[in-house]
Amino acid sequence: KMDHSEMSFMSMVDVTQDLPRSDDGLQMEWFDLPFGPFFPGLPAGLFLNFTLDGDTIADCQINQEYPLDVICQELPMHAGCFFKKVFALNPMIKNCVTVLIQKVINNALKESTDNFTNKGHIATIEKERIVSHLSWFCQFGLQTGMHNLVRKAESLQLQLQKANFEEIMQQKTALNKFVNYILKIPMLKFRTQGIGKLSETDDIFGPVARSMNLDNDVRSGDAGYQQLNFKPILQNQGDAYARLKIRALEIQQSLELIMQAGLLSSNEITSFDDMTNDDITGKAIRKGFAQLESARGQMSLKMSFDAGKIQSFEMKTPSSSHIKQLIPLVKQQEIGDALIAIGSLDILPSEVHA
Repeated sequence: KMDHSEMSFMSMVDVTQDLPRSDDGLQMEWFDLPFGPFFPGLPAGLFLNFTLDGDTIADCQINQEYPLDVICQELPMHAGCFFKKVFALNPMIKNCVTVLIQKVINNALKESTDNFTNKGHIATIEKERIVSHLSWFCQFGLQTGMHNLVRKAESLQLQLQKANFEEIMQQKTALNKFVNYILKIPMLKFRTQGIGKLSETDDIFGPVARSMNLDNDVRSGDAGYQQLNFKPILQNQGDAYARLKIRALEIQQSLELIMQAGLLSSNEITSFDDMTNDDITGKAIRKGFAQLESARGQMSLKMSFDAGKIQSFEMKTPSSSHIKQLIPLVKQQEIGDALIAIGSLDILPSEVHA
């Protein structure tokens, strides 16, 4: 018995007229969804907040503190204690960071750093590069659900972490088979090609830069690497697949550099507990600078120290630069593509220095 002529109905145009509009022209209700810091689709420790428009990312915020900044706020600090905290942030490249620190100290004391570009140190750093790249493939395999890839990468990584020169050589065939396996998986290329393309920028390093045919590899200007005829591996697509391919090929390249070097560094890394000696104490604060090519790219370090204490410390890392590329890279991307793009940058939140 109702008089329907007096009822009014709202069309979808009326319902959505005040909602924000995405690049695709569709109007939907936006909502915020946190991702991380414990989420298998992101690097461990990365905490993002996506504003979603359906399954598309309309906006992204990074919500976290960076451990390296927290440590720096506690300065001045005894050198041994400080570097133990720094090493704990990324134990996988402890030797690389230690060589970098030793170069800074020698630079501050006006001493030669040639002994830190010897073949043993190069081989040790390149072993860490292999282990780091294998760790990235483990993460990528988990992200994409490729469990066979995870098992292969994880097995090789565990065997190489504490391997000596002879044990690394025993894994030569297995490492080459792994790289060939990676490059022959059609789904990897199909799923990553064209994803996560970066615009031209100078603030990128490592495999991310080399995927855009940009050679800012510190190894190119290092005398020790020049003796081993090092040349960086470059791609020009600048997408997630190019970055994946470079990491795979660099595993083989690093293995070749280790073979040419013929040995790993025989002396264990110093703990820096002896930084209270007369040379380092002095009467004035010592300052030094150095840079090195880590597994993720160029690392540089400025440091001042006095009386066995670190007074100031500024470390620039690839992750500090690449995290700035994250937000523009994921905007207006579907969630699946965005997660692959983020993973391809290989950001380590613990080494970010804001």
